[in-house]
Parts: sequence; C-alpha cells; structure tokens
Amino acid sequence: SWIAEFGDVIDVVDFGLMETTGDDTLILNDILRLSENKTLVFPEGKDFYINGTEQGEVMLGGYGGILTPSNVTIDLNKSNLKVIPTVSSKYSVIHIANQSNVVIKNGEITGDRDSHLGTGGEWGFGIRIAGGSNITIDNVRISSMWGDGIYLGTYKNTQNDTIVSKSVKIINNNIEYCRRQGITVTGVEDFLAENNTIRNIYGTSPQAAMDFEPNIAETEYYKDVRIINNNIEGCQQGILMGIAVTGRYIGNNKNVLIKGNIFKNTPEYEIGRAIAVSCDEVIVDSNIAMNCNTFVHTQFGK
Repeated sequence: SWIAEFGDVIDVVDFGLMETTGDDTLILNDILRLSENKTLVFPEGKDFYINGTEQGEVMLGGYGGILTPSNVTIDLNKSNLKVIPTVSSKYSVIHIANQSNVVIKNGEITGDRDSHLGTGGEWGFGIRIAGGSNITIDNVRISSMWGDGIYLGTYKNTQNDTIVSKSVKIINNNIEYCRRQGITVTGVEDFLAENNTIRNIYGTSPQAAMDFEPNIAETEYYKDVRIINNNIEGCQQGILMGIAVTGRYIGNNKNVLIKGNIFKNTPEYEIGRAIAVSCDEVIVDSNIAMNCNTFVHTQFGK
C-alpha cells in the first residue's frame, strides 16, 4: 500500500492539512483510517476544529468527533482540538468506541462551555471511551467542556452484550473548567489516574473531579482502580466512588487505592467532600485535604 511509504509516523501535513479548514472532522477521520499501527502527528501548535456530533457512517448515540480506531497513537504535538459550538446536549471531541491499543498525548482539547448554543444537557465530553482496552491519555489539557473532561464507560455490541473498558491510564493531564465532572467512570477494570491536575469543576451536579458511577448495577462496575498523586482544586467535590445512589452499589465495585492526592476545595461550596466511598476493599492512604468540608465520607461497603 502507498501508505506504507510514510513508515511508522504519519504527519497530517502530508495530507494537506497544515491549517484548519473550519471543520476538520471528516479529513482527520479519513487519515485515521489509514493509520493503523502508526503514530499520527499534528503540526506543532495549531488549532483544528471538530464537529463533536459528526458520526460519519457509524451510529454512536449522538457522540461523534474524531472516531479513533485501534492500534494508533495520536500525538497532538501541542495542537488544540476545539469543538465547533453546538446546540446539542451531547458531543465528544475524541471518541474511542470498542477499540484497543490507543494513545492520545501532548496537546489540548477545548470545549464550548462559554459558546454553547443550547441550554440543556450535560454530556459534552472532551474524550469519550466506551468499551476501550489498553487506552492511555497522557499530557493533554482538556478544558471548557459542556459536560465532562473524560468519560469512561461501557459499549454495547450488536449482540447487546455490555463491554466494560479495561486497562485505561489517565496520566499527567490538566483537566479544568468543565461543567459536570473532570473524569466520569461508569465501567472499568484496571484503571490508573496518576499525576493529573483537575480544577475548577462546577456548573451542574455532581461537579466532581472524579466520579465513579455505574449506571446499571447488573452490567456496569469498577474494580482494580488506582488514583495516585493527583492535584484536585476548586471542585465542588473530589473523588466519588458510587456515593449515595443505592442501586449503583454492587459487590463488583472493589479494590480501590486512593493515595498521595492533594485536595484543595473552596470551603464555601455546599458539599465540599474530598473523598466519598461506597464500594469494597478501599485503601485511602497519605492524602492531604485543605479547606474541605469533609475529608473522607463512607456510606456503605466493606
């Protein structure tokens, strides 16, 4: 194939995309389809505009944007993927649906919080991972989302089976000024969040830095979770583990380590919990909380 001439690295400039076209979604998705087992590199420090509801030929429940295939590394190279303002209550700038072996690194993703064209909903995401495996998000600044910086959950295949995400690393990122959450997790096995800064998450509940909230008790859960050395500041809440929703507590929610994190919550917030847990086998170790209404709140679990 002629694409093999590019070797292990593909530059979007080689496809003529040196500057934004105003809507770069379709051409970037075309390039990605040729990028299996390769690294896709963006030109340094440029802005590109993404239609977060564009799904191409794939039906993904209203979420669109960059539809990432398996076996690819996307090096944003200090470029910024900016969502095109929309009236839609839901969107994703990058969508990883039932794919594996994906790395997103070294850039920015910016939402439409201050330019959103509608008033309803809370599901505009910077990165949406649904049923992904072996996924790494590294050194990305994600800001101003209508909903969450990163949403990590499950995928239903054509047989209606629920696929839980597995082996996901969110490391060295800066997530800020999103309306609903920094990171939401509804279903994962083997999860690491380390060395992230998450700040100024507020606008619509729960407004947490990280919220683990399985939606369907029978098929969604989280286990083998490590949350280590993160800085959390100015969020309505810190880390929530299935808190206060009885139907979302099941025995599969277990084996959680919360260690070495620093919480700086503004004291006038109504809730202001640093850590809230409702799951099994939790270790909370060597965390620091400053100006939080509650440090550790437990509801149920063992």
